[in-house]
Amino acid sequence: MISASAPGKLNLFFSVGRARDDGYHDVFSIYQAISLRDIVSIRLASEDKLNLSGTLSQKQLDMVPLDESNICFKTANEFFMTAGLEPVALQINIEKHIPVAAGLAGGSADAAAMLVALQAMFETDLDLSDIGSRIGADVPFALLGETAIGSGNGVNLEPIDATEVEYLIAYPNSGISTQQSFEALDELRIEEQEIQLTMPGSDFYEDLRVGERPIQLGQNDLETPAVSFMPELQTWLELGGHVSGSGPSVYFWEPDATLISQLEESSLSWVLVSGNQSGARLETE
Repeated sequence: MISASAPGKLNLFFSVGRARDDGYHDVFSIYQAISLRDIVSIRLASEDKLNLSGTLSQKQLDMVPLDESNICFKTANEFFMTAGLEPVALQINIEKHIPVAAGLAGGSADAAAMLVALQAMFETDLDLSDIGSRIGADVPFALLGETAIGSGNGVNLEPIDATEVEYLIAYPNSGISTQQSFEALDELRIEEQEIQLTMPGSDFYEDLRVGERPIQLGQNDLETPAVSFMPELQTWLELGGHVSGSGPSVYFWEPDATLISQLEESSLSWVLVSGNQSGARLETE
């Protein structure tokens, strides 16, 4: 059995433009990989099978499809087609640690780990980022890791320097559909004549490099749709949290004990992570 892991991500800055013809939106994002990693293990089998485990709640795990709609099967099909290989049946084991439908790119991490494992199993030398871009906009970053600017639909990546810092991520046990979040944003903007991407100032990048909290940290065009779907998130935003991606995860830069105490009394799950972590990689037993 071959195993690989890939990280979840935070959007430290996320500007969304108009919808594109390919179904995506133009974005300008600053991605940062976090220490939550999903592990995908594969081996040849007589028929396709997917097993799921992990540290998430059962309610979270129940949100992950176990049939052919799982992103790992889609990834395998895309890999075999690109490699010119006859598809083979696989047993896939996913060990989930990244919250599901939470704006942390857990599905994209699974796809990235799957690609790394398949590359090792079949001894190919394919451009995994190119394959990943056809699976999902966040997959190339899950392969790359650390910290990067994402442009276009998010797959055009430019690595930037950053220092490892600690975050607290709080999340409910229910998710928000990324597609529905973008659709809600489009509806809010329906009467706007001109929609332009915004970008952070140069001090944002310098702050990340030296480990200081950027003033523009957490600016996110999908925050309003997230709060419209889950109004209870507003309480945590007022305490200094920021929505990651389409949400509903809320992250806090270098949290203090008071915040942790408040979360312990809430219905949210939470986890401490570090940022600027490595991308997808093989794991050894």
